[in-house]
Amino acid sequence: MALFGLVETSTGITSMLRQDHKKVEDLFEEFKKAESPSARLRVARQAFKELKVHSKLEEEIFYPAFRKSGEEGAEDQVGEAYEEHHVVDLLMAELERMGSGDDKFKHKFTVLAELVTHHAKEEEREMFPAAESSDLDLERLGKQAQERKRQLQHPGAVAASRGRARARVARSRSRAQRGRRRARKTA
Repeated sequence: MALFGLVETSTGITSMLRQDHKKVEDLFEEFKKAESPSARLRVARQAFKELKVHSKLEEEIFYPAFRKSGEEGAEDQVGEAYEEHHVVDLLMAELERMGSGDDKFKHKFTVLAELVTHHAKEEEREMFPAAESSDLDLERLGKQAQERKRQLQHPGAVAASRGRARARVARSRSRAQRGRRRARKTA
């Protein structure tokens, strides 16, 4: 079951994004029930992490593919979705600068939750069904999104992997430079 009681009928990326919506919806409910500022802050921070990863997946993988699908209204839907993400990013940045004891924190987070809920509802009722009835390879996009999600959730592992790759490239360049120097000396 996805956000707003819509039943999942697809697999691939839209199914994954619906699961993300449900996870964030649960965090919004947990925030409402939290009794202390520190408990609200803990839940808010987890929601921020989930929203940032989810937004990246949509912006880097799903939206570009959906935009190119040629589905009627895709261009406008994607344009509006990017703008909604921008507003969510602004609200999260403000919340991250605030203390959980700030009187406005709870109210601002509630506005964030309402905006995200509206956004998710639109995606699940309009964009996802259109994508599911299109020629998009949702399974392939889902695999790309899973890999990207892993990278975003474990940036240390990805950074370490990139660091090792950069070190290999640097060693290779050094060997090539030494070889060129030797060649110049013997010439």
